[in-house]
Amino acid sequence: FGPIDVACTIHVDRVGLLDDERGPALTLKFHDGEELSISTENAHNIDRFITRPALCEYVPKHRPVQATDVGLVMVSNSPSYLLRLWPPFLNKLLYATDAGLRTFLWLGELPEGLEKPSSQACFESMQVTQHHRRLRSFYDSRLGVAPRGVDKMD
Repeated sequence: FGPIDVACTIHVDRVGLLDDERGPALTLKFHDGEELSISTENAHNIDRFITRPALCEYVPKHRPVQATDVGLVMVSNSPSYLLRLWPPFLNKLLYATDAGLRTFLWLGELPEGLEKPSSQACFESMQVTQHHRRLRSFYDSRLGVAPRGVDKMD
């Protein structure tokens, strides 16, 4: 597995939920001073994480409780996938902040050993076997754009 960008931080520039038609926006700030702005307008064009994943930490301006040594790591293989599931990502981000957990986001593909399930039980869970659904973006319905083959919410 090749190099990984670490020591970068996540800054939520725009929450972009129902009251904001522009959608979400965030900036990743890397240790070398580089900044990468990600929004619904450019997320599908960002391919830097294909060859070099990044592990970035969200550090809130105001933390309700002291941060612990425990962390929450979320994984997204691309910025467009992250924005596709933006509300659940924000929910986890707020939960972790309120619980005092350090919050990290891995952007890019996982190393081969980590992409395998820890047990077959994950595939046999009730959630997987009984609740098949096609995920579509929270923003698709607002923008009038549906993924190929999807003409209504499941």
